Parts: sequence; C-alpha cells; structure tokens
Amino acid sequence: ESLRAITSDHPILRSVSLIDTPGVLEAAGDSKKRKYDYIKVMRWFVERSDLVFFMFDPTKLDTGPELQKVFKYALKNQESKIRIVLNKADTVQAQELMRIYGSLFWSLSTLLTSTEPPRVYVGSFWDHPYKPYTMHELFSDEKADLIYELTDSVPRQSLDKRVTVVMRRCMDVYLHALLCASVRSKLPSFFGKEKALKEQLAQLGDTMASLAERNKVSANDFGSHEEYEKFFSKVKVDDFPDLDKCKKKGWFENLLKMMNQDLPALLKPIKNAPVIDPRDRKHAIKLQQEYNQTLQRQLDGEVGLQGRLGSEATSAFRAGVMPNASTYTTGSPSGAAPDQMQMRSEEH
Repeated sequence: ESLRAITSDHPILRSVSLIDTPGVLEAAGDSKKRKYDYIKVMRWFVERSDLVFFMFDPTKLDTGPELQKVFKYALKNQESKIRIVLNKADTVQAQELMRIYGSLFWSLSTLLTSTEPPRVYVGSFWDHPYKPYTMHELFSDEKADLIYELTDSVPRQSLDKRVTVVMRRCMDVYLHALLCASVRSKLPSFFGKEKALKEQLAQLGDTMASLAERNKVSANDFGSHEEYEKFFSKVKVDDFPDLDKCKKKGWFENLLKMMNQDLPALLKPIKNAPVIDPRDRKHAIKLQQEYNQTLQRQLDGEVGLQGRLGSEATSAFRAGVMPNASTYTTGSPSGAAPDQMQMRSEEH
C-alpha cells in the first residue's frame, strides 16, 4: 500500500538498488498522520542497506523530533553507513556555504554517537546550470567522488560484508554448540545432574578458556558468563547431544567446512548472474568514464549543462579519485588539453 517499485534501464542499477524513503517531518504532530511506524520501517531498511543518504539543502537544516528518533533508534549501531548530501549548494555564495556547512555539522553533532563524522557531499544534484560565481569545480569533484562510491566501493564492500556477517554467525553457532556439548558431556548419566550442572556453571570460565585454546579462538568469542548461566538455567541440558555424538554425526566438521571452504567460495565471481559481479572492474570503470565525460563537458560550458569555467576547471582531484577513468580519452573537448580527463554524468 505504501511501497512502490520503479524500474529503469540504467547501468548503475545493475550494481546498486536505490530506495527513496519518505522525508522526515519537522513538526512534532505531523508524524502522527502516518499510517505506519516510520521509525521501525526506517530501521528495517537501514539494517539491509549498505549506505544511508540524508538530503539537506541550505534553507532546511533543522533537526526536528522525528529526525532525532531516526538517529537514536533507526540508525543505532549503524552510523558508519551514514552519508550526508548538502544539495542546492549553488544557491548561496562560497562564504555563506562555509557557514551553512558548519551549521549542518553543529546540528548533527547532538545526534551522532560515532567518533568519526560522516562524509558530506556538497553540490547541486540536478541538470540545471549552476548559478554564477559559485564553486562549480568543487561541485563537480563532489559528484565524481559520489559516483565512485556508488559504482566501485559499495558493490565490492557489500559482498565482503555479507559474507563476513554469515561467517561470523556460523562461528557463533559453532562455539555455542561446542560449549553446550562440552557441558553436557561432563554431566553424569543418571544421578547428581543438578549438582554437577552447578559445578559446571561455576567453572564456565575455565571451560571457555580450554575450548578457546584448543580451537584457536578468543575466550571472549563465546560471550558473557552471565548470559550463559541464564541460558543453562532455562533449558534442559539433558536434551543436548554430547561431544562424542556431535563428532560421530559430523556436525562440527560440517560447520568448519562451511566456514573454511563454502563461505569463502562466495567471494569468487558468480557466473550467469543477472547482477554485475562486484569484482568486475570493467563495469565500474566504464560507468566512471561515462560520468567523467559529461562532468567535463559541463565545466567546459556546453549549452544547457552545468558550469561555465572552461578547460581550466579540470581538477587533479578527480584523477586521484578515479585513476582508471582519468586515463580514458575519446578526443579533447574544445579548449582542453589532450591529456585531460574526460568526464560524463548521466543525470537522473
């Protein structure tokens, strides 16, 4: 009822999926008009996203009650995914833009709990010409940086993160099963189980240390003693298989095989997949080259495009951000040196 999907034949969508969520309401009473729990929905999307972009413009830097809830609850422990976009930056002059940039960070400082501030992209993200006497070159550099992150960094990091999360979960299951089976193995078959269990819980730290040493992991990977004491007090330990049974069934062996062979294999290229392989550098470089060409033409002042700076606007910064794309040339634009980087941007 509240979610709509739109398809578009654009090459960048073979690498990433974009989700445009409803904007944050500034007035305290407006949030009650929503037909769903906005914060819970945002949390659901944040947990499944690689990056979260917040759009601001120079005239709207307020952090209302709903935005505060988003940062406090929806983005809890997910601050590394935050990116800030300061849009419509060409509507103010350079000195005023510096003040606005500082005010934006000041407003967000009370909401962020991470020690490292989020990346802020400053620009005018549409296809209208920049307003005169504004920082055209900076805006184009910021566009190039943003496109690089979307086409190169995000797809590669996304695959690594997902496999790493599954491997971490698999390790947690392995250690949990190992500890439960170890405790079960030390209980007597018939009488005195309750007393033996209490003794085992008292020696839980030693058991974890012994298992950690044998399996070459840290004892801290097992979790806290208090949590396991609560766990064992609520379950029937007799129902757990002991170490001998787990080894005969091959359960531990299968888990280790999954962690050491099956999951790392997911990092290899996948054939016959409808999406672009994140390790396919050709696709990312081609997209960056296309964006680079149009960004360069914008700065060269072609009619209807952003920028009026001419060939002197080409920045060495973009060559550093996109080293592969910077060497791509298809002929020099008017007034540009042959070795200048060609830039193109598919505005959408």
